[in-house]
Parts: sequence; structure tokens; C-alpha cells
Amino acid sequence: MADEVICFDCFTWQKQIGGLFKNQALYTYNSMMRNFLALYKFRSGYHLRALFKQELEETIIRLQTDLIVPIPISSQTKRERGFNQVTALIDGLEVSELLRCKPAKERQVQKSRTERLKSSQPFFIVKDVKKTVSDKTICLVDDVYTTGTTLRHAAGVLMAAGAKSVCTVTLAR
Repeated sequence: MADEVICFDCFTWQKQIGGLFKNQALYTYNSMMRNFLALYKFRSGYHLRALFKQELEETIIRLQTDLIVPIPISSQTKRERGFNQVTALIDGLEVSELLRCKPAKERQVQKSRTERLKSSQPFFIVKDVKKTVSDKTICLVDDVYTTGTTLRHAAGVLMAAGAKSVCTVTLAR
């Protein structure tokens, strides 16, 4: 088996948060995926989750992690959209919703790459979950990896709570 190559972003995040950090994306974030996500997330396209649901769930299962943690959205976004786009994509899996998101002043999509990279920690742990994450391998799931900042922030919170390692799976990058 050939040695696994780690991309520059994942290598950087490993140094910053400690432990293992690597992302697996199912698709390239191109104009077609951008259009799909716009319909799915912003134009009442909840039914479109079925297009990628099975493949995403199978990818996550193959990783054989202890916990699956979806990236949360703010309560304001959930009210506006009506659903969390990540949990909808993996609703056939047992997930641990251990993270919450602070209300954002500005949505990620409205930020430049530099602004995203400089963004502050938006996540916090739900109650005391140290026993839940202690020495566990965790799979974080998100829809899109743009700069990796969202995943890095979430992984950092989980590592600080005692996780052994964190890998991430995204629909697109």
C-alpha cells in the first residue's frame, strides 16, 4: 500500500491543533456543485439531499470512527433554512451532536478567503462531554471545505475536550 499523501492544509491544521487531521472530500467544489448547494441550502431543496446521501454515509462508515459529529449551524440559520444541511445528508447514521455554534454576525459565504482564515472560534461543546470524546476517534462532517477553518475550529474544540484524533469528510472541496 502506498504512503498516504497529506495535503498542505491538513498538514498545517495538524500542527496547529495537534493530533491527526485529514479531510476526505467526495467531489470537487466546482460550478455544478455550487449550483447544487445553492438549490439545496438556500432554495428549499431539502429533497435534493437524496442525491449524495448514500455515498456520503458509506464513506463515513468506512472510516470506522468512534463518533460522527456533524458541523452545527446557528439557531438563526436553522430557523431561516428549516434544516441543517449536514445532518440532513447523514440522517441515516447515528450522530453525536456535541457542538453548538455561536450566532454569526456574517455568514461564511459572505466572507473572503482571508476573512474566513482569520475568523474566531464559533463552536463550543454541549455540556460536559469529556467522557464522551475522551480518547475517541471522531469524524467531523460538513458540506463544503473552502479554507478548512470551520473544520479546524470544530476539531480544535474536540481535541481540547480529549479526542484522540479527528478526521473530516465533506461533500465537496
